[in-house]
Amino acid sequence: MTTAKPAAPVARDADAELEALFAAIDDVILVLDADGRYVKIAPTNPSLLYRPAAELLGKTLREVFDPTQAEQFMEYIRTALTTRTTVHFEYSLPIAGREVWFSGAISPMSRDQVVLVGRDITDRKRAAERLRASEQRFRALVEHSSDVITLLAPDGTVIYASPSTQPVLGYGATENVGRSAFELVHPDDRADALELFGELMQRPGHLVKTELRALHKDGSWRRLEAVGVNRLDDPAIRAIVVTYRDITERQRTERDLRETLSLLNATFESTTDGILVVDLAGHIISFNRIFAELWRIPDSILEAKDSAQTLAFVLEQVVDPAGFLNKIRELYARPDASSFDVLTFKGRASDGCGPSATSPTRSGPNRFSSPPIGSPKPPMPRAPSRSCSARSIGSWVS
Repeated sequence: MTTAKPAAPVARDADAELEALFAAIDDVILVLDADGRYVKIAPTNPSLLYRPAAELLGKTLREVFDPTQAEQFMEYIRTALTTRTTVHFEYSLPIAGREVWFSGAISPMSRDQVVLVGRDITDRKRAAERLRASEQRFRALVEHSSDVITLLAPDGTVIYASPSTQPVLGYGATENVGRSAFELVHPDDRADALELFGELMQRPGHLVKTELRALHKDGSWRRLEAVGVNRLDDPAIRAIVVTYRDITERQRTERDLRETLSLLNATFESTTDGILVVDLAGHIISFNRIFAELWRIPDSILEAKDSAQTLAFVLEQVVDPAGFLNKIRELYARPDASSFDVLTFKGRASDGCGPSATSPTRSGPNRFSSPPIGSPKPPMPRAPSRSCSARSIGSWVS
């Protein structure tokens, strides 16, 4: 004879299992009828209910929400009941003073009832909004930058290029996407570029700098200054970031400047004029060897570049130091002025022809295109003539 198990313990066990199941679920679970009336509310996560369960049961959506939101929910219910399919959507509700976002799903349970499951996606939604804002800032920066920003895959394939690619290399922003970046590198620079790329791949977060030649769309080669950073471990990037700029014109200008300076320096040292260059503050910028020899100034004084000490040494050699000093002060007060003066040295014989030597001097503003512009220079005599009948010519050159 078989004895039936009492029903009460079975029911209690089932209730306990159901209660444990609900406690493990964070989603909101509601049963609504075709009129949008709350029929059942599962005790899963009361903190995510728009109102306490006791205030919702028996009421319709139109009684709880504003007309617009209530009608939107009703449209989802009608669609689920009519099509007998699950309707997915997102919605937000103000709960406990904050906006909570839900991912909702409404499925038909019977002919006139549905079950709504709402999952809290607030954190995910806010993270997505932060990412969108970050992307907008990034695009705003790169789209208005003169530097080109390129993202490369681990194999060197271009996966993104900023719009500034066009003015720098002539290609559209998407024209080289999917192409190996090294195809654009000059053959003579390619091995070094690949070596640096391999170095980047081995060291996440590492940064390298280099200069190389890249192929312009018009067939010419442009000199680029490039910086690469390994951002493969960054979930928001996952690429090698390369930033580069065109330095072709800059290098050409630098080369021309070096050539010009080389010519000027050669002229500076080969002239028979003694030349001293000072700035507006009276600091010695440069001088040639002829200047030091003519004024017999020790190297220790000139190398100190102390104009006051140099001037004091010079004043001891001229017959009229006060007049000479006044002329210098006048020129400092008027940087654009020019002057031609004759200096008489005391106690200095010119090849034994007399007790002193005279030397006309000329001064004027600096005419170079680089600093110091408009700097006055002290009188600088040209080398005295060996003939007593010929006057030595001085130079007050800027």
